[in-house]
Amino acid sequence: MEENNRFIAVPVASTIFKQLTDWEEVPVSIVRELEDFFINYNKEEGKLFKAKGYLGVDQALNIINRQTA
Repeated sequence: MEENNRFIAVPVASTIFKQLTDWEEVPVSIVRELEDFFINYNKEEGKLFKAKGYLGVDQALNIINRQTA
């Protein structure tokens, strides 16, 4: 399966999620909705999506910085 990282961010100006500092603080129902979205989106494209794991802010930024350097 091809690796295709997905990054979810919260805008600094968010009033709903401003208290969040890490993905583990996101309600489970929202995490499931996001997973279902990516699963179904990829299914429509004839692809398989499987979440391999979740990263914190620092780890995600490391990957983004490596990929854009």
